[in-house]
Amino acid sequence: MVIHKRKLDKSLVWFSVLFGVCLVMPLWAKAAEIFFEPKAQEMRMGQQFQVNVMLDTEGQSINAIEGRILFPRELLDLEEIRDGDSMVNLWLERPSIKTENLVIFSGVIPGGFEGVLSPFYEGYRPGKVFSLIFVTKSVGEGTIEAKDVKVLLHDGLGTPAKTSISHFSFEIHERVEEEVLIEKLEDTDPPESFEPIIAQDPQVFDGKYFLVFATQDKGSGIAGYAVHESTRKKEVTRIDRKKWKEAESPY
Repeated sequence: MVIHKRKLDKSLVWFSVLFGVCLVMPLWAKAAEIFFEPKAQEMRMGQQFQVNVMLDTEGQSINAIEGRILFPRELLDLEEIRDGDSMVNLWLERPSIKTENLVIFSGVIPGGFEGVLSPFYEGYRPGKVFSLIFVTKSVGEGTIEAKDVKVLLHDGLGTPAKTSISHFSFEIHERVEEEVLIEKLEDTDPPESFEPIIAQDPQVFDGKYFLVFATQDKGSGIAGYAVHESTRKKEVTRIDRKKWKEAESPY
């Protein structure tokens, strides 16, 4: 009787554990994923290649994302960052290189983002955050990694979403059988029209006037903004490049 009772208790324990795991599994599945596309690649010396930073929301609605991208500077040179077709509508920190091997980014998606919809397939698909164009410069193996990634839910509370990260692995050889060519972007369309706004508040910027502005270019992306200050009230029709300087919003 004692032996039978122990066997029965052990069975109940395992049943309880399995039942608990089944209850928790749906919670584990709800984790936004940051990954790179493609997953891995073999390249040759001096080859140019593109890596897309992607976000899979796993069916959740998110409205903010930030993070850092690290790459081995002894193996790669970063030539270009493309954000023209990004799912991010408003950049707080446009993807840019801060050191020789570090890219930082921070942006919001007003209204939330669950994924990419299309009439050609069912459901949501991952969205592109931005693309990185590299050129290889040395033989070796390495990874491109995402660090300090934060994804916030579109729930009105800014709740952090559970996030998983997959890195990009690559190998650089003297030669490879097939070379991948990167399509060159032709910038034929201007950015979307926008209206800069001048404002002033005693509690902001020591009461000084400031300028806020933002637009999008879903083709080639925004290279930057320039501001020209003048005391003349009439419209400036002639552009003197010496009087314009690069600026960010708010200015």
